[in-house]
Amino acid sequence: NADSVAIRFNANQLIDNISDITAKDNHHFTRMQYGAVEYADLSCIQKPFDSDRIGFVKDNSFSHEQEFRFTAEKNADDDTLEYELCLGDLKHIDFTILSHPKMEEWKIRNILNVLSCYDLTERFQPSELTLKNKS
Repeated sequence: NADSVAIRFNANQLIDNISDITAKDNHHFTRMQYGAVEYADLSCIQKPFDSDRIGFVKDNSFSHEQEFRFTAEKNADDDTLEYELCLGDLKHIDFTILSHPKMEEWKIRNILNVLSCYDLTERFQPSELTLKNKS
């Protein structure tokens, strides 16, 4: 919707960052995986998926998403209900926040105001997409 944003990361940097964080935080997780999602016709699947890939398979109808995922296996002894992954100082992470093409100007200003508190306004980029008008 017009209120949405997308966040574009440098994939290798994000993988390295999250891998480092989860390796140091091994009391919460027994392992972490990442990779591209595989798209398949799920209505035709005859045998169960390998348990290592189950979180990385979606129906072909979602293939336009070209999704990349991180999954973490929780340590059985950890009774924590929530876990917050802190990426660290955002100034050292290569990312861009992209607005929806129809986002209202006042909402863009709000995003920029929040980013300015962290000296990150240069990380915002208004959408360059042009949407077709629906008749």
